[in-house]
Amino acid sequence: QDHIQSFMKMLAGLAETAAFLDLGMTCMLFGADDYRPALIGWAILLCCVTRPLQIYFFSFILNRLPIHANIDAKTQHMLSFAGLRGVVAFACATLWPEADEGRKVFITTTSCVVLFTVFLQGGMTATVLRWLEIPMGVSEDDIDETKPLKPYTRSV
Repeated sequence: QDHIQSFMKMLAGLAETAAFLDLGMTCMLFGADDYRPALIGWAILLCCVTRPLQIYFFSFILNRLPIHANIDAKTQHMLSFAGLRGVVAFACATLWPEADEGRKVFITTTSCVVLFTVFLQGGMTATVLRWLEIPMGVSEDDIDETKPLKPYTRSV
């Protein structure tokens, strides 16, 4: 089982590397006329606004359910800031039909949003964790599964 798990981690790492290489090549090979700064700005703004709305809305609903998994405010803030990012969205964008004239604009916009979230938000994750006073480097053994998800979860 350990060998299979190690192999799957290696395979996931290779797939992620290939996707980021594809992202980088796309950014370099597409021309300047395929980039629409206003569209890119709006896309980033809408992602930054809608992600927290979704996190807070679904956390509100989850916290009202009669289950033993409450997500505290600090964790909600961190999830809304860091969350999942990028390469999957880019991979989906590359599946856009070749015949569509807007394909390159769609892919470049997605690429810019991915780069923004990976480098800017990803680079600031440790700072935000410290600011929210969420412990980092917590061992899986230190997590009490019987308590609500406060102030950290496995994903943070």
